[in-house]
Amino acid sequence: NRFKNYFLSNNPQEQYMNIVSIFSKDELIEFTNMNNKNTNLDDIDTLSDNSNNYNLNQVLELERKTSLPENLLMKVERTTMAHSIEARVPFLSNEVVEFANNLPCEFKLHNFTGKYILREAFKKDLPSEIISRKKHRFFVPIDSWIENDLKESVSFYIDEIKESPHFNGKYLDRLESNFKKSPLYYSRQLWNLICFKKWEDVFLK
Repeated sequence: NRFKNYFLSNNPQEQYMNIVSIFSKDELIEFTNMNNKNTNLDDIDTLSDNSNNYNLNQVLELERKTSLPENLLMKVERTTMAHSIEARVPFLSNEVVEFANNLPCEFKLHNFTGKYILREAFKKDLPSEIISRKKHRFFVPIDSWIENDLKESVSFYIDEIKESPHFNGKYLDRLESNFKKSPLYYSRQLWNLICFKKWEDVFLK
């Protein structure tokens, strides 16, 4: 559904949110009962950059300023510092970033091949299985935490969220059922709800 909405949309901000959001727009509307509130549903799709001159470089710049420092690099820093390890990120040196910013988009994503220019530059020096290998993502085992170590805590917080007047309890029931069918996908949604509940308890209550 996300990819279908991505291709059907002509709005670059909406397309981006269809790909990166934890909850889809339809899920947010149902989960938060937005249809019953005086809410501008178009606000869900709003990004800080509302320019229509959309291209790959703008997406990269957005993520460089947001998810990179506040998510990926933050995790690297905390994890390495916790074990007295000094990490380096050479691809983020000023010279490399400036060089990459000026490259044509087809050198960054060529026929949906990521890291295209790196693969081309080193294809004579590295084994073919390395050059052609698919991207290996580093997934945090949230699904395993929810099913095992944190199972009781998750149930406790989900029950509390169901009692909240801000959310649709029936949607949460379906979310728990969907998690059993597709743990990897729906664990992100459950985890975000638990984090929200913890934040609400600490900062609002």
